[in-house]
Amino acid sequence: MAVYHSDITRNEITDLVVDKIDISGPGKLKFLNTAGTTISTLLFSNPAFQQSGVVGTGGGAATVGLAYANAITDSVCIDGIISKFIVTNGADVVVFGGTVSIANGGGNIILSSVDMNANDTISVSALTYTAPQ
Repeated sequence: MAVYHSDITRNEITDLVVDKIDISGPGKLKFLNTAGTTISTLLFSNPAFQQSGVVGTGGGAATVGLAYANAITDSVCIDGIISKFIVTNGADVVVFGGTVSIANGGGNIILSSVDMNANDTISVSALTYTAPQ
């Protein structure tokens, strides 16, 4: 049998992770290329995430290990191909990260395009964090 977490534990993991984003001010969503160069940096609201199923209220405990991001500010890009992302707190300490792709590419974040030109605008309309099962 595989290791699993109870719903209570998943909620606590989610709360711990998303609350770390708000340390030292608004957190950041950074899109990077394969070499680790930042292509674009978007700012989270503070708090960055809200309680699952409660749109626009901010803060609160996660339910079933899932939290929804509050508004994320759009940003411009430099030239590059985005392949990964990191989420940092306000002091630029990494909280978590993952991969980026276009639809059906298997990324943790899906963008309409990953091939960015200088001054292209990047926006994220929805983002969730889910704790492991």
